[in-house]
Amino acid sequence: MPVTQGHSPSDEAELRRLCSVLHLDAPVVRRFVADYLRLLHCRIDRIDHDLEIGDVPAAVVGLLSLSTSSSMVGAIGVADAAERLRLQAASGDLRAVADGQAKLVAQVELAEPRLARINTMVDQGASR
Repeated sequence: MPVTQGHSPSDEAELRRLCSVLHLDAPVVRRFVADYLRLLHCRIDRIDHDLEIGDVPAAVVGLLSLSTSSSMVGAIGVADAAERLRLQAASGDLRAVADGQAKLVAQVELAEPRLARINTMVDQGASR
């Protein structure tokens, strides 16, 4: 797969890795990454809302789902932060939860540009 203009070899390697790990071709990976990015802030907002109103079980389910899907798209920092926040929420440590929410948002901000580049690269016709 040639390097697509404006994308680094590491972006291309990440795309190949995602295709391999998910056992999918590039157009399907692009759709999965696009859906992940499209839903990401809604998911974070829902988790924040659930924590704010004290619905810990709903927050825990949302965090588990976010952690799993983040792992699948290679957003390991997001997955790890979501998992830590899930454990903090389940423990009831409100101070740790607030810190965990901030760390989760920071990891999302790091992951989004990389995933957007991969998504754009796949849009431009890169394949497995």
